[in-house]
Amino acid sequence: LYEQAFARLTPDGRLDLRVGIQSIGQGLETTLAQVAADSLGIDPADVVVRLGDTELSPYSSGAWGSRGMVWAGDATSRACKELARRVAKIGAALLQTNESSVTVRDGGVFGPKASVSLRDIARAFYLAPADLPGDTDPHGLEVTQGYAPDRLTGLHTGSAHAVVVAVDPETGGVELLDYVVVEDAGVLINPMIVDGQIHGGTAQGIGSALFEEMPFDRHG
Repeated sequence: LYEQAFARLTPDGRLDLRVGIQSIGQGLETTLAQVAADSLGIDPADVVVRLGDTELSPYSSGAWGSRGMVWAGDATSRACKELARRVAKIGAALLQTNESSVTVRDGGVFGPKASVSLRDIARAFYLAPADLPGDTDPHGLEVTQGYAPDRLTGLHTGSAHAVVVAVDPETGGVELLDYVVVEDAGVLINPMIVDGQIHGGTAQGIGSALFEEMPFDRHG
């Protein structure tokens, strides 16, 4: 079981990101764009995210067990960091400096005295490859990377829920008076989306406990 991500720098300097996992309300379109943008030093608005496209995206094990951000996020980070390495090499050649002296940030490659945009780097690779060094990576400005944990385990976070309720002893009716949630979610890529996940999970739990029924008999 693993997750894969495909990252490609397009001729206009934007990023085409394709990940096999599908978003089912986790906000992966936003958070994966943030991970990619951070890894490549670009604006998230310049990342085009395609999820779960069986014709264009790499293989995915699916969205289950809270694995989306950990597995798909890691695959995205690895793909974009490798892409950044290739971009840095081409950028250094265009700047006529050593690869070790450049950094990839703010939508370009910056050297000691000058910089070149990702768009110009992409145009150089796609339109004038003969002008680039002979040791330029032949795989170009597109990368597919995968992630799988060393040990296959479930993913979870620690949380505590405290509720104050009023119960009618005659009818059994329950009224929620106050509800507090504390969640240890680790590093937050997007705090607003994490809050939304907590709110949604809490509402689902309340609905399951108080307003839903799963009837069964001796046959199951």
